[in-house]
Amino acid sequence: MIITNKYRTKYINSSKEEKTEILNQYCYLSNIHRKSAIRKFSEKKSSCRKGKSSKYTTNTKLGIFEMWNMASNICSERIHPEIDTYIEILLKHKLISFLGDDEISLIREIPLGSLKRIIHTFPRSKHRRTNKNSINSIYKEVPIKVNFGKYNESGKIEVDFVEHSGGNGVGIFICTTTLADVFTGWTVNASSMGKDKVNLNEAFKIAVSRIYHKTTEYHPDNSKALLFNLLNLKGYGTQFKVSRARPYKSNDNAHVEQKNNERVRKWVGYARYDTEKEKTLLNELYSFLDDYQNFFLATYKLQERIYDDTGKLLKKVYDKAKTPYQRLLDDEKISPKVKQKLRNYYSTLDMITLKKNIDNKLKELHKVSTKKRRKSNEN
Repeated sequence: MIITNKYRTKYINSSKEEKTEILNQYCYLSNIHRKSAIRKFSEKKSSCRKGKSSKYTTNTKLGIFEMWNMASNICSERIHPEIDTYIEILLKHKLISFLGDDEISLIREIPLGSLKRIIHTFPRSKHRRTNKNSINSIYKEVPIKVNFGKYNESGKIEVDFVEHSGGNGVGIFICTTTLADVFTGWTVNASSMGKDKVNLNEAFKIAVSRIYHKTTEYHPDNSKALLFNLLNLKGYGTQFKVSRARPYKSNDNAHVEQKNNERVRKWVGYARYDTEKEKTLLNELYSFLDDYQNFFLATYKLQERIYDDTGKLLKKVYDKAKTPYQRLLDDEKISPKVKQKLRNYYSTLDMITLKKNIDNKLKELHKVSTKKRRKSNEN
C-alpha cells in the first residue's frame, strides 16, 4: 500500500513519457498487471459527501412491509393500485398503529418507483419444494383451437390438472383441477382423489360453483379425463362449448399453466397427497385461497410486445394492475345482477382473516403430510 501511494503521487503529476516509466517500475516491483496498475493510479478518493436523505423513515418502511407481507410478497406493480384498500384493512386490524397520520399519507401517495426500491430491500422467504417430478374418438369430437388466450371477453376458461404424486405415479393420489378465465384472471381450484369420473365430476362442480359469471367455453389440454368429464357435463345447466389445445404445445394453455404454479405449487409444493384428510384440507385451503387471490391480489396483463427492426424483443407493455374482481366489475358484458352479487360477497370478506385461515390450513396440511411420511418410513 505504501509503494502504491508513493507511485500514485508521482504518476498523477507526471507527463505521458514519465507515466510509462513509472508504470514499468511499479509493475516490476509489485508483479501487478499493467491495466490493473493504471486503474489503481486512476482511482478517485471517495468523498464524504452525503446524498439527499430519504423521506421514508424506518417506520414508514415497516408499514409498507406489513402491507407487502399481507399480500403474500407479490410485486410492487400489483400492490400499488391496491394501497388504499390494504391500508384500510391494516388499520382495521391495528397492524400499523405505530404509524402517524403523516406517515400513512406518505404511503398512500408513494410513487411506484419508490415502492419498488423499498420492496426490493425486503427479505424474501424461500419456498422449499419437495420431489418434482393413435388418435382417439374423443379427440375427433373436440376441436383444436389455437390462440385461445387471445380472447378479450370473460367466460373463456382454460382447464388443467395439477398432480400431487410426489414424483411417484404409482397408486391413487390427489389431483387439483384448475380453471382460469383468460380475460379477467379469475381462477378457482378444487381437488379430487384420482381422475375417475365420479371424483373429478365432484371437484369440477366445487370449482364451477365459485365462478359467478357466465361460462361460454372450456379449453383443456389433451387429457382424456378432462375431455370426458366436460363432454359428460355438456348440456346440463348452462350451455357451453368445449375445445382443446394442440398436443405437446403447453403454451396453448399458458394462462392456466401459470396459475398452476401461482395458485397451487407455490402454496402446497410438490409433496405427495393421497389421503381423504389431505383432500379435505386442500379443498378447504382453496376455498380461502380463491377468495384471497380473486378479490384482493391485483394482476397485470400483457398489452403489447415492442420489437426492433431485426425482430428482437425490446419491451413488454402491461396494463394497470387490477384484481380479477375489479376486472369483472369493469366488464360491460357482465350483467348488473352478477356484479351486485359480487359486491355483496366482497363486503363479507376480510383479507386478514382469509390470510390467517390460509396459513392455518397450510400448517395443518404440512402436519398431516409429515406425520404420514414418518409413519410410512417407519414401516
